[in-house]
Amino acid sequence: MWLVLRETLCLALVGVAAGIPLALWAVQYAKLLLFGISPADPPTIAITIAALVVVAAVAGYIPARRAVRVDPMVALKYE
Repeated sequence: MWLVLRETLCLALVGVAAGIPLALWAVQYAKLLLFGISPADPPTIAITIAALVVVAAVAGYIPARRAVRVDPMVALKYE
């Protein structure tokens, strides 16, 4: 199960690493749409990153849990 979760979380972290600079660049164009927060509001960015990582972990955990329950010989015979 850890193999699937590790791959899922690595992909999520790569997405976060690529997304933060792009989001900070794009926020310059969205300043008119932001009400009550600054364009680079650290708590908002932190909450968004945490939500993304939690959703990615759950999205990886559910299929990993299902895969662990399957007997490998049954899966190989099915293929």
